[in-house]
Amino acid sequence: MLLLFTHALPPLRRMLEHLWVWQPAAGWPAFPPFYEVPFWLCAAALAYGLTRPAGTLAWGALLRQGARMGWPAVRTTVLFVVMAQLMSDAGIPTRLAAGWQAAAGSLALYASPLLGGLAGLLTASNTASNALMMPLQAAMAGTHTSLLPWLAAVQNVAGSALTALSPIRIEMAVALAGLAGGMGRVYARAWPYGALPLALLTAALAALRLG
Repeated sequence: MLLLFTHALPPLRRMLEHLWVWQPAAGWPAFPPFYEVPFWLCAAALAYGLTRPAGTLAWGALLRQGARMGWPAVRTTVLFVVMAQLMSDAGIPTRLAAGWQAAAGSLALYASPLLGGLAGLLTASNTASNALMMPLQAAMAGTHTSLLPWLAAVQNVAGSALTALSPIRIEMAVALAGLAGGMGRVYARAWPYGALPLALLTAALAALRLG
């Protein structure tokens, strides 16, 4: 309900988008903490904990457990973001895009959904997928600035869709369901859920190019 109110009501959304906006460094995107989903999830969890009877929650143990479980994800995401920044500063995405466009010609842009999807599949994180591939997608747009928002959208959607099929998530699901050695069976049935978004995004790019 909190997420619905904070993101669906225009006056409240505009206020939160401009409330205590934090920019880590020059040139970096601004970060409005009161508009972000994790803030409200943490606020709801804290409010629930405070309403519980005194002594029923071991706050120290819960915080330590949460930090221990969350640290690998935080560490990995930061690593991917820093690596993407270094790659961008070194001009690697531009060179890769130029090489790919020279090899594929007019069909180069149609690899955009596949690149975004593979990054999401391998990293299991849309943030990491975008950090790795968004500079390459931007370089593929080249001088066609009108394509840049579309390629950014394709990257974000493809990366998000394929994170659901990442090996680590499938392995966790198989373990929780008690299906030992069942990853092959899961992928045999789940692959259309990854192929369909990629096909639709490729068709959308084709329609955009023809239009």
